[in-house]
Amino acid sequence: MVVLALTSLLAGSLGSMPPSGQCAASTPPEAAAASQAASSIPASDPPEGSAVRISGDAKVTRTDSGHFVFGPMLINTPLPVGYPDPTPPGVIEIKRYPVVRRAEVSGSMSPGIGMNLAFWPLFQHIKSRDIEMTAPVEMNYTGTGKKTPEGGDAKPDTWTMSFLYRRTDQGPTGPDERRRNVQVVDVPAVTVISIGVRGSYDYVRMQREWRTLENWLSQQTVWDAAGEPRALHYNGPERRESDKWSEVQIPIRLISSAPAATPATTPSTATSAAPPAAVPAGDRMPVEPTSTPGAR
Repeated sequence: MVVLALTSLLAGSLGSMPPSGQCAASTPPEAAAASQAASSIPASDPPEGSAVRISGDAKVTRTDSGHFVFGPMLINTPLPVGYPDPTPPGVIEIKRYPVVRRAEVSGSMSPGIGMNLAFWPLFQHIKSRDIEMTAPVEMNYTGTGKKTPEGGDAKPDTWTMSFLYRRTDQGPTGPDERRRNVQVVDVPAVTVISIGVRGSYDYVRMQREWRTLENWLSQQTVWDAAGEPRALHYNGPERRESDKWSEVQIPIRLISSAPAATPATTPSTATSAAPPAAVPAGDRMPVEPTSTPGAR
């Protein structure tokens, strides 16, 4: 398996040397890097369907037919309308996703087994409604970060696997009439910190990548986590394992560091501080999937 080395999360440079004969207090390299990186971190949500590069300089090629290419990696399935372009491997970006309609199945067994079991009812659902297949397939997790008694990484409490509709006006929401474990829901717009990944979709691999994102969040004071991790898988089983393309993401929100505004009043008008921004809704967890066998 080919695993790309992750790009350094914080970039910066040492300050210039003081003029000859002068003394200056030295700045630790880590502090200088953090200060430089902080100045480039956006302090507002990107426009929907766009991304702001945090680290890395790799570029994705978009072909005339709408496919995305990065080296031997390829995404030739359409994305939902309004989705930002995929993030290349090793690159970190802040991205804003629009509202999306999706069909989802949830469970609590191992995510690897769950992805196989959930694929077939989801595929049958979009086929029965004449909904075209899109990329990515989304995996949401709850109860992550736990350890086994032996100290290893435990599986999440639950997972939700979703096929995304291309548009939000396709079909009704609610349970599938014939497959009660499939639910169709509209998921609110969300801002995420994302890292591009090349290789296996294994849950353990996903955990390693979102720890990189957690480390980035811990080293700045503009954004905070606003939900549990998710993974976006762009390729099916037709792509060889080493060339599969995915992203690992954590929902984020701006940290309010300024004190609340004091209401200002005049004899004729009164204004007050704006209410805080709504936090993106968490994962929706519908009915446990059946054991209908399927292949991813």
